[in-house]
Amino acid sequence: MKKSITIIAALTCIFAGIGYINIVDQGPAIKIEQSATKNESKLKLETNGLQIETNITQELTSKVPKVDAVVDSSRRDVYSSFEQMLEGMSQWDKERYLKINNQLFGVLNFSDIDSYKTFLDQGFPSTIDIDYVEEQTRKDLSYMVFNNVGSYPNYAKDSSLNLPAVSALNLIKNIEELEIQIRYYLPDYKQGQPFPHTTEWPNSEYPEQIIETLGVLNVAQASVRQHTAIEYLAKARYEQLSLGFEKNESNSVAVLTLLAKADKKLGKNSKIPEYVKQHYPTEMETYNNLLNNL
Repeated sequence: MKKSITIIAALTCIFAGIGYINIVDQGPAIKIEQSATKNESKLKLETNGLQIETNITQELTSKVPKVDAVVDSSRRDVYSSFEQMLEGMSQWDKERYLKINNQLFGVLNFSDIDSYKTFLDQGFPSTIDIDYVEEQTRKDLSYMVFNNVGSYPNYAKDSSLNLPAVSALNLIKNIEELEIQIRYYLPDYKQGQPFPHTTEWPNSEYPEQIIETLGVLNVAQASVRQHTAIEYLAKARYEQLSLGFEKNESNSVAVLTLLAKADKKLGKNSKIPEYVKQHYPTEMETYNNLLNNL
């Protein structure tokens, strides 16, 4: 289990100027430090003696709103099912939504109008959001989103964009990029598996490319707040990497907690318990307890 965890929301910690988040373990650990006098933050990823350090200068100084976020969905078309929505799209857009649906535990696959309307208010991504995320490099967008958190849930750079969706999609794309790089060295690695321990890598060392990607991923995950369903889902996918855990240790409670929070935001989404039953079959009782007590 984790040896030492200070549980503070990353972005709250940064804007409030509270010391740091530190996770000490044999696996990767994240530390976020904030200068008391300067508007700068330093994100550290520590893993087996390796330190990845990212300096960030905040462009916006306004406090992050503490109110729960609701995305403006009034200008979006409404569909009765995921399949109906895909029918009117190009093949390219269909494939993108299907991939995102797979990355977000199958939850985009809604089956009635009310479910879709609820998800629209909880960050369901538009093609505009997806286009924007894919047009940027992971590093550039991670920093831009981080620096725009003060305008949450709006995106100061473009008011037509949905910041919860953009930040969540960016995190998912960062994870996807990391997975592709991992599979170059470890071909059997699959989506949802923990980040490989040092001993599993060639020569028991992390490749430089992996270190760089982890640094950007560190910024991307710190940019995702936890107010809307899509943010909880993206964070759950991130937690599946089990950064900060020893080899063969489970981070399932953190994953299930985030999935349960997303489930409640969506008014009990059938796809989430289906995923839990398939991938965490021995922990359905834990999930149901979380769902009923959050």
